[in-house]
Amino acid sequence: LLNSRIKKIELNNDGTVKSFLLTNGSTVEGDAYVFAAPVDILKLLLPDPWKEIPYFKKLDKLVGVPVINVHIWFDRKLKNTYDHLLFSRSN
Repeated sequence: LLNSRIKKIELNNDGTVKSFLLTNGSTVEGDAYVFAAPVDILKLLLPDPWKEIPYFKKLDKLVGVPVINVHIWFDRKLKNTYDHLLFSRSN
């Protein structure tokens, strides 16, 4: 399943998720599904029957924000440790 993206969320007749169709042509089925992706990708893949459900209509108001994470490992413990999180907000 590496290097494969979700092409389509396939639904059962009752509107629940049946499977994920991948770009390589295979399908993935599960007992439960977690969609951990940016909101703009979810909007693209949202099945048409779900677009009229009030819960999912709220997605129209959400705007994705690009995020970059950098994880740094040091070869020794940092002295005078503080919360080593850096934040930047660009306009």
